[in-house]
Amino acid sequence: MKPSPDVATVHNHATASGKIWLANMAASLVVVIAIAMGYCYWRFKNIENITSYIQGKSLAVARPQASFGTANKETNPCVEVPIANLTLAPLEVVGARVSCTCLEVQNVPFGLPPGETRSLKIKVLTGRKIGKVEEKVAIYTNSPSQPQLFIKVIGFVRTPNFSN
Repeated sequence: MKPSPDVATVHNHATASGKIWLANMAASLVVVIAIAMGYCYWRFKNIENITSYIQGKSLAVARPQASFGTANKETNPCVEVPIANLTLAPLEVVGARVSCTCLEVQNVPFGLPPGETRSLKIKVLTGRKIGKVEEKVAIYTNSPSQPQLFIKVIGFVRTPNFSN
């Protein structure tokens, strides 16, 4: 006659089975997370777009503060600000308003297909400014959830040094 297992043997077997089950669940969870992250990077291209989508935004601005650095007066530098459509429907950038006549938004209106990114070009007219520049651009869209985006343009305009 075979002796029945004692309580300690049954407990050890149950604990080992539980640990194996837990390890399998953890491995499955890691695989699911990796697949989800891969899909998000494929669909949204970067972590900023993923964060914007999670926050309920339909558009993402890669750089809400765009710097043209230091420029000489009369050089008129341009900054490009990527705007991404995070939805599955086409959207449009329909217009823009600048806080100063020293800024000029160059390529509006434009369409933005689903999942695509396009750069908004902002020209800084340095002939009208000297010193620190800190201005705002309001971008208008046809997105019901995000009808406006705001971009800050910063930099410094200096007078050229003509000494020989």
